[in-house]
Amino acid sequence: MRTEQIPTLATFWIRRIFSSRHGVLFLVFFGLFHALTALWMVMLADNLSAMGDSVGIEDMTFVYDLLASGAEMERETVEAVMTSHPPLLLALFSVAIFALPWLCIFGTFDQMASDISNRHSRFLLIRSDRATLFAGNAVGAIGFIALCEAVGLGVLAATLASKGALGGAAGAVYLLRMWLCLVVYSVPFVALTAATSVLTGRPLWSLACSLGFWFSVVIASFIGGLIEDWATNISYLMPTHAKYFLLSDSPGDLGILLVHLVALSALYFGSGYLVLRRRNV
Repeated sequence: MRTEQIPTLATFWIRRIFSSRHGVLFLVFFGLFHALTALWMVMLADNLSAMGDSVGIEDMTFVYDLLASGAEMERETVEAVMTSHPPLLLALFSVAIFALPWLCIFGTFDQMASDISNRHSRFLLIRSDRATLFAGNAVGAIGFIALCEAVGLGVLAATLASKGALGGAAGAVYLLRMWLCLVVYSVPFVALTAATSVLTGRPLWSLACSLGFWFSVVIASFIGGLIEDWATNISYLMPTHAKYFLLSDSPGDLGILLVHLVALSALYFGSGYLVLRRRNV
């Protein structure tokens, strides 16, 4: 692998996607999504606050149990997080975590598929090698998601600030944590689309294969879990398992999730590279 070429290849991949209609529309959608989500969450927070005043906060403690069940976290962890951070930012963070897999798959499904299908990769291999091309495009895809998240969270921060709901410096620091966590969370999804890109050699097939694998894991885990309890462990094959641990402040929760994300990234990247080494490009 020619590591010195990776930054150049990554930069070229980012420039290429931002110069396309797909990249520009994706970035515009990303910004609009964050702005509209922030506005909706601000209105929802106001309504919930009014509800809490009329009902009484002691009658709303069931919310902790509900959130703990949905996020598959301990109730004490959820309560600690809710009391340590602004609930509005936590809600926005949860929405971003839920949406990120879709955004990663639709934004990075064509890492090498087009180059393979039109044989452009043969010209690139004259001055580089397969491992370098694979790694450079993947780094570019991660950089693309990181830039989109920066733009999206910047729009979100501006929207919240205009409504007086950002929370000052503490809110800005928490947005930075959100960005870092989301970028780390995006890596295995980029690895998945890298693998399907070289496996199929066609952009739309790569998109379909990525979504198909995700849905297959979810369906197999759900149906299998109805038959045998151990079958629910199939969900570990996707990074979405225990994704809401990103909200936790516990080093243990974050460490478990990080190990899971690293393991899946290695599995996906390794599988994709093995396919790339053997296929005709």
